Amino acid sequence: MRKLVRHVVTAVIAATVLLAGTLVSEAQDQQPGGERGRRPRGELRGEGERGRGFRGAPRGQMDPARMREMMDQRLKQGLGCTDEEWEVIGPRVQKVVEAQAGARMRGFMGFGGPRGPGAPSDSEAAALRTAIESEDTPKADIEAKLKAYRDSVKKKEAALKKAREELREVVTIRQEAGLVLMGILD
Repeated sequence: MRKLVRHVVTAVIAATVLLAGTLVSEAQDQQPGGERGRRPRGELRGEGERGRGFRGAPRGQMDPARMREMMDQRLKQGLGCTDEEWEVIGPRVQKVVEAQAGARMRGFMGFGGPRGPGAPSDSEAAALRTAIESEDTPKADIEAKLKAYRDSVKKKEAALKKAREELREVVTIRQEAGLVLMGILD
């Protein structure tokens, strides 16, 4: 079980690194001068720019707001949305993405303990984990905590389903197909 959790965590980290690399690459492509990472002749680096990472953040760190902005822009372009359409679609896409994250967290919970890798993200999961880690927990308590956890999962999945339905209401069939390919809609 621990090996599986390690592999899943490694896969998630690798995907995050690839996404970050893609976003940085895209940002470099959008620099003035056309060539990736090169400045037009005569343009100097700003003071303090050397040794800095993405958008002036310390090397190795990215500004989450800027990253989100870039992802939104990429989605908007990929869906062919106008600014007015994106004002309606964007918040609904964000709601789906957040619901997906909440619904998927249960799949990444390892047995690393409350502060270890894969620590539970909600109280029901933490309570269930504590119950199964103690040899003295009565069967009835484990059953009750398991039921509470399953109810929590069902609630998160229902929220995800509702968010997806609300998004489908405002997109064209072409946009819906794009969102399915992106994994935002099912």
